Amino acid sequence: MLYWLTLDASGSIASASPSPSRRATEIRDDSDPELAAFLAPSPETPAQVQARMSAAIQARLDAFARERLYDGILSLCTYAASTDAAFAAEGQRGVDLRDATWRAAWAILADVLAGARAVPTLEQLFSELPALEWDQ
Repeated sequence: MLYWLTLDASGSIASASPSPSRRATEIRDDSDPELAAFLAPSPETPAQVQARMSAAIQARLDAFARERLYDGILSLCTYAASTDAAFAAEGQRGVDLRDATWRAAWAILADVLAGARAVPTLEQLFSELPALEWDQ
């Protein structure tokens, strides 16, 4: 694939577009090593990894709570103190799963940030977290 490039004063790639550009000073094929390096995605920062993993885990917990028509995991957990035995049991289940999930997630994240393991895909991450299942 061809890319239209603009170069900075030192001759390095400043921008690349797969569409023709009047400002382009060069056209290169994507097999060019410098262009390939420029187009490669930047690695995530530790803060980005943490934010992405945390948001996915929170969404997973919230979806679990919505299975029983709670607004989210926070709402579910407040029912642990309910005077209604059924609600209290569901609320306690939410608290237990939330705590176990975040405990496991923070251990995984600590290993990732320490360089002890690669950043897991969300599928891998979820497979390492406690199963979100209701007590019958």
